[in-house]
Amino acid sequence: MRPILILIAAFVLVFVAKKTVLAQETNLDSLFVQSKRAIGYDLDNALLKAQEGLRLSQERKDQAREIDFLSVLAEVYSRSDNFEAALSCAVKQEKLAKILNNKQGEASALNAQGLIYRQNGNFVDALVYLERALKIFGKQPQNKTVIISMASIDANMGNLLQNFEEFELAHLHLSRALVAFQQQDETMFANMCKLHLSSTLKNTNRLDSAYLLANEAKKFYLKSPRLDYLAFSYLYLGDIERRRSHYDSAIKHTKEFLRLHKTAIKNSNNELLGIFQLAEIYTACKKPKEALSTISVFFQDSAKLDADSRVVFYERLAETYSLLAEPSKAYLYMRLSSILKDSIQTKNKHELLLRARKSYELAQREVAMEHQKATLATENLKLETRRWVVISLVVSAIIAVSAFLWAWQKYRKAALVNRRNGEITAKLQEKQAQLDEQIRHTKLHSLLLEEINKDIAKKQEDMQASLRYAQTIQEALLPHKEKLTRIFGDYMLVFKPRAIVSGDFYWCGEIKEKDNGLLGKTIKVVAVGDCTGHGVPGGFMSVLAMSMLNELIKFGKHQNVSYILDKMHKNLREALKQRRRINEDGIDLALCIIQENNDGTRQLSFGGAGRPLYLYSQKNFLEIKGNKKSIGGKQKETVRRFETENIILKDSPATIYLVTDGFADQFDPQRRKFTSTKLKNLLLSVAHLDLDVQQHIVESGLTEHSVGAEQQDDITLLAVRI
Repeated sequence: MRPILILIAAFVLVFVAKKTVLAQETNLDSLFVQSKRAIGYDLDNALLKAQEGLRLSQERKDQAREIDFLSVLAEVYSRSDNFEAALSCAVKQEKLAKILNNKQGEASALNAQGLIYRQNGNFVDALVYLERALKIFGKQPQNKTVIISMASIDANMGNLLQNFEEFELAHLHLSRALVAFQQQDETMFANMCKLHLSSTLKNTNRLDSAYLLANEAKKFYLKSPRLDYLAFSYLYLGDIERRRSHYDSAIKHTKEFLRLHKTAIKNSNNELLGIFQLAEIYTACKKPKEALSTISVFFQDSAKLDADSRVVFYERLAETYSLLAEPSKAYLYMRLSSILKDSIQTKNKHELLLRARKSYELAQREVAMEHQKATLATENLKLETRRWVVISLVVSAIIAVSAFLWAWQKYRKAALVNRRNGEITAKLQEKQAQLDEQIRHTKLHSLLLEEINKDIAKKQEDMQASLRYAQTIQEALLPHKEKLTRIFGDYMLVFKPRAIVSGDFYWCGEIKEKDNGLLGKTIKVVAVGDCTGHGVPGGFMSVLAMSMLNELIKFGKHQNVSYILDKMHKNLREALKQRRRINEDGIDLALCIIQENNDGTRQLSFGGAGRPLYLYSQKNFLEIKGNKKSIGGKQKETVRRFETENIILKDSPATIYLVTDGFADQFDPQRRKFTSTKLKNLLLSVAHLDLDVQQHIVESGLTEHSVGAEQQDDITLLAVRI
């Protein structure tokens, strides 16, 4: 009887345990479905459900379900504009999927990271992650889940490519995704594709087709809980109607988009899109007061917007005030937009330069490591070779001794000699086998050394590519020829970096003065500088110097030469921490500011930090030496001051020449320098000619002097006629 009772109790316990496990699994499934559905209309509820599901999955060590809830959390955080938390969840999902060898989970995590980078404005990284996800899914067995996942990535890539204005390629990806969703009866995603396809058609001016697709999507989402996609269908319809000049319908659709965001969705960034679009529609239909009223809602909170949104915000205000015949306010906001754009571009250039520097340093470290490996392999090969030479000598000695003993004992014991000869032969065969093995190892070492040399050559090639990339960045920061022509009209430029990247630089700009609230006279600025070193170190210094000139002159509007040079000296010493450590890096700079006086004359203000000014005016050629001290570097004096030379120019044209020391210091094959005296005589002899003719003669003179000799330093000569 007792065994029967024990068996019944065990059966009951197993049944209860199975029921408990099934209940737990059902609970996790329910939480996952509820969190996914809540994303479209209640992000707070979706977040709570997903966090609870993740906690239960971790407690039960159900890593497969943990991947699912991390995916939901990444999407929720992304829609809530919490990009850092979203990216953290997606990265954890990818790592966990790799541990479980879950390729679909890994690809889903890569897709999520691509969407997060796209929403954060990093479109290049977003495209890379989406392509990696699509590649992984393409290698999986093609079932319904994989087909739908690939279609989703195609839709995301199509949506992303619109940011690169690749509308035809975007149309191809979205069309492929739409066909896949329709074949799998995924109507929700199919209508999402229709919505994005309408955007590509709108941007390629196929407005009627775009309107039909967006309207079909709207009708579907009216019956769906996805209020976010319903809102975007109204936004797209409003933009299409604006482009078709159906302004009443455009206003109606856009207001419906805003109503959904204010009452249900509550996404401030998307609401801002609707505000801008509504203001744009009012502007297009000549209702500036309504446009101003619409956009003024965000006026108090404009400082909280990101930089790109503020640019659009200022542009909309400028357009509106222009229609309201208030030019001063229109100019103010257009100027704010322009300044903010310049700031964004400068920041992007600095980021590119930092990337180039990191890439260059990494390549340098890799080349050093490979060189060290090659040196070690060579030393090992030499040691092995010496070892086997000694062995060969020993073997030869053994052979000689054995032969001598054999000859000496030949007449005594023939049998003993034969036995010992056999032993010697066996030893020789063994040594020969060892020698053959060593030869084989030597050949293998040679092949390995050849591969190492190839790798070193490849690293050097990559380093050169990094340098060329840094050159591209530096050339983008230097003034273009069009800018020099626009400011000065006639100019001459000889710019010859010693390495790929230059420590020399040249800079020009304009300062618009205001007169009674209107634009008055234009002040022109030109500078040539020589930073310590050349190549990449000099290039970094030149970027720092140009950034300081932009800050002080372009943005700070400073016109006092002495003040600008003093300020650059203080800023450079502070940036390089030269007060606390020995660092003699500095900048030699020649700076000119030209402005017109009320009496018709022109005033040339010059300041030199280690570099002179050559001036040709009224058939006279002058050299103004400036200050002998450089900007930055070692400072023994208490305060370093830079003086300003003011020169009044009459009506006749004048030519100013700014040059670095690389021109005068260039050697010929006999190690003789070009010299400053020879350079001044050359400029004096051609100063009366047109600047394009002068440039040909000056470059020919430099070439004739330095032919057959290596360039010693960066060379820069800039001349402008004023």
